[in-house]
Amino acid sequence: MMKKGFWLSYKDVLSQGAYKILDDLWNIGVDKVSLFVAASGKIYFNPKERYFSKTNFKVFKGLERDLLREFLEVANSFGIHVTATIVCVVDPVHATNNPNARLVDVYGTPHSYGLCPNNPDLREYLKGLARNLALEYDIDEVELDYIRYKRSRDEKLLPLHLFMGRYCYCSYCRDKAQKYGIEWDKLIGIAKEIFELSKTSVDNMKNMKMYFSTGGIAGLYSRNSILSEWLEFRGRCIYELVREIKENVKETGVKLSADLFYPTLSWQVGQDYKKLALVL
Repeated sequence: MMKKGFWLSYKDVLSQGAYKILDDLWNIGVDKVSLFVAASGKIYFNPKERYFSKTNFKVFKGLERDLLREFLEVANSFGIHVTATIVCVVDPVHATNNPNARLVDVYGTPHSYGLCPNNPDLREYLKGLARNLALEYDIDEVELDYIRYKRSRDEKLLPLHLFMGRYCYCSYCRDKAQKYGIEWDKLIGIAKEIFELSKTSVDNMKNMKMYFSTGGIAGLYSRNSILSEWLEFRGRCIYELVREIKENVKETGVKLSADLFYPTLSWQVGQDYKKLALVL
């Protein structure tokens, strides 16, 4: 039997109340709700310190109330299943408090609020969130949102840069990439060339037709095989992070899922469906 699901923000619950929302959803046949309980660097449940002992990230509560537990009590009365959704790498709070965890572009410029999936403190923080939720709350599932590399929406850039990824070139990514055999200096050189071509200009616009034809894209990767290695590496990094989170919740019986880009774009942000299918 197909389930009907619905995403909910903590803001919806605060403004309308859990009972009204769940009553309305139940009346239209919804039997599953995904509630965002960790978003923009703040959480909306009561954390246990022991789950965060391995990270330097502090836990910031968005409310003194335990909004998730309150919501679960009402949801259970309706027979509606609840998924706890975590926003993973979009985090202005921890980006401000932990600037070394930010995504970095090829020129060394950090993202203002995006975090690097290879940062060890972020990884331990996400594992702690998932385990805390799975062990302390009567939920069916933990869902990972924004479990990927950020995609640039800079209007000054032509979309060529999407073929190799704007992020991340921080020291953690460098060290890990080199362990996987990627020639870092060579990658940086090619990345800078592509980003120069991505800058909006009349001359660069003339090249776009060539690069965006099927043959142009194939030629780009055949001439620069390191780009394929780089995209493969980014997919492996996201897979390994999800696998670690999965290992942290597996014993609880709580499911782990992720909100992914559709397949034609997922490769641009480090989401490899074949790899992720092994752990989701």
